[in-house]
Amino acid sequence: MANEACAFGLQRILSRQEVAWLLGISVTTLWRMVRDRQFPPAMRISPGRVGWPARTVARWIDEHGEGTEGRVD
Repeated sequence: MANEACAFGLQRILSRQEVAWLLGISVTTLWRMVRDRQFPPAMRISPGRVGWPARTVARWIDEHGEGTEGRVD
């Protein structure tokens, strides 16, 4: 089904948990980043649900690096 959706020009919407996991941060840190305009705002999907287009998250990761918040190397 995902391939069919892509064929119609649709893209996956990532939940806050998925975005936080991809960035290697907590959901709370994600909301702080959005609040401080360090990460793009979420789009409202329904009254109790928000998400980010996968392309938006991928673009941000390309520009800012994956999991840079709080990482200890």
